[in-house]
Amino acid sequence: MATWDAVNRASRRDFPRSLETARIVQYESCRGLEGWVTVLDGLDEFWRRKYETFLGRDAGANDFVEPEARASRAAWQWVMIALTRPIDTLVITLRDKESEVAKVIDAVARSHGDFIEWID
Repeated sequence: MATWDAVNRASRRDFPRSLETARIVQYESCRGLEGWVTVLDGLDEFWRRKYETFLGRDAGANDFVEPEARASRAAWQWVMIALTRPIDTLVITLRDKESEVAKVIDAVARSHGDFIEWID
């Protein structure tokens, strides 16, 4: 299968012309890119990076939300962008079974076993 690796700057100078070409993009670049099958590789690592980024940002003077809660909310907003990219099938890989993302996905999988399959 042909791939278009948009993580590589040189590859981004052009775009894939075939519908059969798999597109590889960074999480931050996935807005507007829908696919029949979408693979979110290391989703918990992405969440952690976003969490740490927002945890380090200064809140406004009128922001009474705890820094951890604010960072978590921002990280989940980024994750939701990626989670809404598939048209038909979503595959998620996780690096840490104890991560916050893994726990949330596990809970969702347990409550929707009719259409979610958790593969260990």
